[in-house]
Amino acid sequence: HARDTDMKKYFSTGNNKCKVDTVIFNGDLKSRDMPLNFTYNFSIPDYIKTIGKEKFVNMNLSKVLENSVVDTAKRKNPVEFRYTTTETNVVKLVIPENMKATYIPPDRFFESNMAGFKLSYTTNNNYVILTKTIFFNTLQLEKNQFNEWNKMCAELNKAYKELVILTEK
Repeated sequence: HARDTDMKKYFSTGNNKCKVDTVIFNGDLKSRDMPLNFTYNFSIPDYIKTIGKEKFVNMNLSKVLENSVVDTAKRKNPVEFRYTTTETNVVKLVIPENMKATYIPPDRFFESNMAGFKLSYTTNNNYVILTKTIFFNTLQLEKNQFNEWNKMCAELNKAYKELVILTEK
């Protein structure tokens, strides 16, 4: 189906090695007030870095707002957003049988009236699970909010650099 091919392209995480296996869509495109839910499975060969008996994995594949700091010296007008939104992504990393998770990043969060995020890592059986939620509650970021926005972006960028470490048993 053309829709399946289009969705696989959309969810390819910007990495040309990313292979999307399946995409499951739940929702009604005609109901604009209702959330759309997508579940998809993918693999990225050579994404994990190995040093000795340790494997290092950055589970933040989609880095929303990564380069969104407002230049407070140059920007004089408000920043406009097309819509308010809440986006939640759940990434599951399979822990191979011969390995164990030896470092799981701490939870990170930032919340304000305008926007915020929460990144939470958990382990469950042979998975490390990252749940990331980013939200915008405003359509316009006023000049007096730029510093708070930049603080949020700086905290989010720190969280994006966190690595899960897996070690051979």
